[in-house]
Amino acid sequence: MRHRRSCFTTLPPAIADSRRSLANGSGVFRDAVPTLDMVRPGYVLYGGNPTPGWANEMKPVVTLQTPVLQTRQVPAGTAVGYNATYVTNAPRRLATLAIGYAEGYQRSLSNRGRVLIAGQEARIVGRVSMDLTIVDVTAIAEQNCRIGSLATLIGSDLSIDRVGATADTIGYEILARLGNRIERRYLGGSI
Repeated sequence: MRHRRSCFTTLPPAIADSRRSLANGSGVFRDAVPTLDMVRPGYVLYGGNPTPGWANEMKPVVTLQTPVLQTRQVPAGTAVGYNATYVTNAPRRLATLAIGYAEGYQRSLSNRGRVLIAGQEARIVGRVSMDLTIVDVTAIAEQNCRIGSLATLIGSDLSIDRVGATADTIGYEILARLGNRIERRYLGGSI
């Protein structure tokens, strides 16, 4: 077995004298983790939980919202979305949202993701398509869900981590996939 030397003893002097980091956002919250000269917070800046399994000490700061484009009452037996992966088992009221995988919203949320409309959860039904997502809004009062109402896909009550877990991935990927078709607004705060 060959002996391994510490990478810090073998760095050229120009690099060894530069600022170094060993800790990302998770490392900031752990005891006795060497950080060296600085830390790389990354995901925690967006309110993601840096230490899964522990309480999230970060405040959620990312909100992703999209408008309702239409609502429609449909009878039992109505197929929804590509390949009819969802069929209504009773009369339902469905809303079409202006977001799909072209914006980076995960297809893996098809038939299992949730959004919030007027503070109430609505389940994604059918496949997330290129530009649209359909949700079941039967339980939401019509005056609270109509054309132009905002659906929250990520927010303080629907965390990045929860969306990631529902999509069988991590919140980091949820954020990284959001594309340039999504308008970004930076509110408050200063650097």
